[in-house]
Amino acid sequence: MRSRQPNTGIASARRRWILLASTTAVTFALCGCGSEQQDVQTSAAVPACAAPAATEVSVPLDPTGGGRTFDGLGAISSGGNDRYLLDYPEPQRSEILDYLFTPGYGASLQLLKAEIGGDANSTDGADASHMHSRDAIDCNASYQFWFMREAKKRNPNIRLAGLVWGAPGWLTRYWSQDTIDYLIAWIDCAQSQGLTIDYLGGRNEMGFNRDWYIALRAALDQHYPHVKVVAGDTINPFLYSMVDVMVNDPELTASVDMVGLHYPCNDPHCPSPENAQNIGIPLWASENQGSEDGGLARILNREYLDGKFTAFMNWPLITACSDQTAYGGGGGLVEARWPWTGAYSVRRNLWTIAHTTQFTQVGWQYLDQASGYLGGDATRGSYVSIAPQDLSELTVVLETSQATADQSVAIHVDPHLPARPLHVWVSDLQSADDREHFISSCSAAPVDGVVRLRLEPHRLYTLTTVSGGGKGAVTSPGALPFPMPYRNDFEQDTPGREARYLANQHGAFAVARCAGDRAGQCVEQEAPRAPNAWITRASPPFTLVGDASLTDYTITVDALIDGTGGVTLYGRYTNQSNTFLTMHYGYQLQVNSGGTWSLRRSDGGRESIEIASGSSPALAPGTWHTLTFTLAGSQLSGTLDGALLGPATDAAYRKGLAGLGCGDGTNLSGWTHNQFDNLAITTAGS
Repeated sequence: MRSRQPNTGIASARRRWILLASTTAVTFALCGCGSEQQDVQTSAAVPACAAPAATEVSVPLDPTGGGRTFDGLGAISSGGNDRYLLDYPEPQRSEILDYLFTPGYGASLQLLKAEIGGDANSTDGADASHMHSRDAIDCNASYQFWFMREAKKRNPNIRLAGLVWGAPGWLTRYWSQDTIDYLIAWIDCAQSQGLTIDYLGGRNEMGFNRDWYIALRAALDQHYPHVKVVAGDTINPFLYSMVDVMVNDPELTASVDMVGLHYPCNDPHCPSPENAQNIGIPLWASENQGSEDGGLARILNREYLDGKFTAFMNWPLITACSDQTAYGGGGGLVEARWPWTGAYSVRRNLWTIAHTTQFTQVGWQYLDQASGYLGGDATRGSYVSIAPQDLSELTVVLETSQATADQSVAIHVDPHLPARPLHVWVSDLQSADDREHFISSCSAAPVDGVVRLRLEPHRLYTLTTVSGGGKGAVTSPGALPFPMPYRNDFEQDTPGREARYLANQHGAFAVARCAGDRAGQCVEQEAPRAPNAWITRASPPFTLVGDASLTDYTITVDALIDGTGGVTLYGRYTNQSNTFLTMHYGYQLQVNSGGTWSLRRSDGGRESIEIASGSSPALAPGTWHTLTFTLAGSQLSGTLDGALLGPATDAAYRKGLAGLGCGDGTNLSGWTHNQFDNLAITTAGS
């Protein structure tokens, strides 16, 4: 029988820590960091120890009142946001992975949720499915198993989860037995690569089906009984309406291990309904994000204090995609948009997460009576305490992100605690200077059973008995625009994966053996039919290359059409819609295999606007042809096997990414196995 996570306290454990709760003993009167400082890293904005504070706050810290099991802090690899990391050079790629997953070094993530690729755009790109069709399984099609292996290599204890966004087109009805079989096959793939999946969800933000979750649990019990089911993965009010159903449905409740809600926090408070807190199943903030100036620090504490959420997953894991995609502007723990130079930057939120993860472990317990708001006032800040069941360690995370004055704290320590220092780590949440984040401020032993320090405004503190902790100190190369000219014959790329610097937006473009009369490697669109999309509008498959710095250039490519349809070349692609993810601004040259062409402009709407068109030779299936698309100022033109297509004049867009796709852009004829070779982007006129 699968066990439930307890809500009981740890009062029966030996109380090695006593953080006094009497109204006189816990009034914070003095400050400083104790008398035994060790390994102090000084900082102009974050003093190691300080003089008495201007105000005093009473904080009743007492570990005797129970608390829920801590399920960990993690992040989500999905939506194409991490695509560019695969093309990063060494050592920068390993440095980034170390910052994310290596314990005691950076984010030290405890959970990793990965998208189960579905050949469909799932925010800022598309990841490939392991089953493009019902009767074919390719466990190497997606790069997510690579991420999982890299995470496990650095932290064998990290917990792994999977969730579907889009799904391949043969799954015409998602909430079905076919989908359950599809998910079991995905876990089979993970196991074949040495990975153990710990958690499995239903579908990202796409509703809830009672009977399906019950059937999923039954299938997992037969094949993978250790895998726990995370139900919901949606937003209010849908998640809490599901909880209301579960309260009166024992069969459903018995089939679900965690309830996942996305973005539950209405900063500065993060409540959840009584039914959700009392259902007997852990609540997870299974997709979340907070601002770097203190928003995330508040969320991490207050989602437990207000809503009893016991796990948090940041979306996205990293920002390694174009900033011209729908949500490519940031949010990741590391920004890595420049694989051509290896440049990257560690974001402040990585260190905010490290304040908890480097000093806790999954399975520890929140201490309810040792957690709360400073002085009972949310504007002064919040604190949570987390400890193992035997109280042999203690970690207290305090944030003063909205405070306006200094506050002093005095932590009273039980004299029977083994003699060792209490370590203090601090970050300035308003500073953009990395030197002000995650600083080992001081280490101090209790003096007369008390450790004292000052809490400054806009700070995040960790007080912990856990030794160690650390901060990576590597320097990345500088960021540079996309290198021109770009040429790729795909001979050096990995078969079955996306080619260097290509980022699939819809469909599954991967390196494969060339067809027709051509030897060597090409790029092939491998999804045979339109996917069961997430929130993406109907669109032919396409992939992008470059960055927003590209202005006047020529795209050249050899193309083979497999069947009917056509080929589309994209120019100056920019500002992808965050509502319908394949809608954008920019230009397309569309060549139809039946013998027509058109130059079109997209203005972010559902339909593009024709600005020129004409006739061209028909393209026989299985034959190779060379196409170009030139954008020089306001002049747009193309060629097909040297014959001119155009020209046309349009000055709406002056810069943006290049790309290539299947179909003629006006229907779904592009879901064929078209191939591409000898892709080049050169400066127009060169």
